[in-house]
This record gives sequence, structure tokens and C-alpha cells, in this order.
Amino acid sequence: MTTLAQSPLTNTRTGVVLVAASALAWSLAPWFTRTIEADIWAVQFWRAIWAGLFILAYVDLRKVEGGLSGIARLGVPGWAAAVVGAAATICFLAAFRHTVAANVVLMYATAPFVAAGLAWLMMREQPGRVTLLASLCALGGAAIMVGGSLGGVNLTGDLLAMAMTVGMALMTVIVRKYRALPMVIAMAFAALLIVPVAWPLTDPFAVSARDFWLLIAFGAVQAVAITLLTEGTRLIPAAQVPLIGTIEIPFAVFWIWLAFGEVPPPATFAGGAVILAAVLWYLHAGKT
Repeated sequence: MTTLAQSPLTNTRTGVVLVAASALAWSLAPWFTRTIEADIWAVQFWRAIWAGLFILAYVDLRKVEGGLSGIARLGVPGWAAAVVGAAATICFLAAFRHTVAANVVLMYATAPFVAAGLAWLMMREQPGRVTLLASLCALGGAAIMVGGSLGGVNLTGDLLAMAMTVGMALMTVIVRKYRALPMVIAMAFAALLIVPVAWPLTDPFAVSARDFWLLIAFGAVQAVAITLLTEGTRLIPAAQVPLIGTIEIPFAVFWIWLAFGEVPPPATFAGGAVILAAVLWYLHAGKT
């Protein structure tokens, strides 16, 4: 699946499509978490197991990155990406328990700027003006979406949200910088490393048969999202990855509206439109 041998323009277009498709897959996560009745840590336990196993099965069957023998080639950067990715996910879940969702969403909308800074420090990769302007517009759209529900400062929750944002940005830069390594395999372990953290916090076997099948589907969708994101991140500058990923926010709201009939307030529509317009403008303006 890796496309590093293609022309730079083809690589860029492929990377954009892969990251956008990944964001659409990620946007289904709130639907799954709302539909599945098990507690959140049981959901994450099984999601992590199935996502990790599906990715490893894909790597083995398609011989991606040399198959499972690529585990031996992960090295320090590969395992660092796995640990950082797992930690960021755990911080993301914990943040929702300590602060309002709006604060978490708004903090995550700053990820393009964090990724741009880290990419410059680690790779001297400079984001273009269009990328920064589009990121700023997307951040404004997120602020509009959550502005009416912003809560007061909760130091623990907000720090966790900040750690999640930095962690996701750092993982993106590591994958981008060490793209010759088997990073799809690293992301499988990023999922699996969540299992020992979630297990003591829940009874993972106290789930209904209905939930169990939904959890398998959730893991499969997440495996697709993770794989697409990892492959796309290899091909485009680090700051562009979370920018394109912001389309996940309005689409997540849309799926909930479609499935549960929850009509979002006007600010959510307006903010979502701003985010989508920012990403579309960035794509039209040449991704510079």
C-alpha cells in the first residue's frame, strides 16, 4: 500500500485522500460509543484488541511492510510512536471524565499548530501559509461549534486534553519522519498497549452478545482508520494531517444526528461549515 515510489504530486494527492478517508472512519466512533451499552473502558478494551488484531492480520495477509517480520524493524522510533499513540488515546478518554467535551474538542483543534511546531523542531519541515491559515480557520470553526457549551477550567481535564493533543501531534511527526519504518505495525501496538490499561478499570467479559458483535465492527472500522491515517501521514507534511482530520468533527455530529435524531444547535452547523470550508479551501489553494 505504501506509495513512496510515486511522483511527489501523486504522493500528495494520495496522502490527502487517505487522511480524509481516515477522518471519515474516525467520525463513526461517537456513533459506536453511543450505540454500545457497555461501559467506556470495556468498549476501549475490546476496540483496542480487535483494532490491533485486524491491523496485524492485514499486515500478515498482504505482506505490508514485510509482514509480521517487520516487528523486528520497529526500532526505537516505531515503539515510541506506539507508546505515544496509546498514551494520547488514554489521555483523550480520561479528559472526557474530567472536563466538558467542548474543551477537549477545542483543544484538539489546535493540533495542526502543535504538529507544525514539532515538525519544524524535529525535521525542519516548515508549513506553508495556506496550511496555517486554513488551520486557523478550522480552529475558529471548532470554537464556533463548541462556544455555547464551553465549561469552566478544570485543570486536570484540560491538562489531559492538552497532553492528548501534543501526543497525537508528536505521533504524527514521528510517523512522518521515520516513514521508512513499519509504522502500520507500530500503530497496531499503539492499540494493543491500551488493553492492559483498560482491563483493571472494567470487567471486559460482562458485555452482551449484541455489544460484542458491535465491538468487533468498531475494532474493524478503527483498524481501517488507523491504517489509512498511518499510510497517509507518510505522504504529506505533518501539519496538514490534523488539519484534514478536523473534518471528523462535523461528520461525527452528522452521524449522531442521522442515527439518533439529535438536531444540533445552529452554532454547530455554522462551525462545521467553517471547518469544511477551511479544508476545502486548503485543498483548492494547492496545499502550500
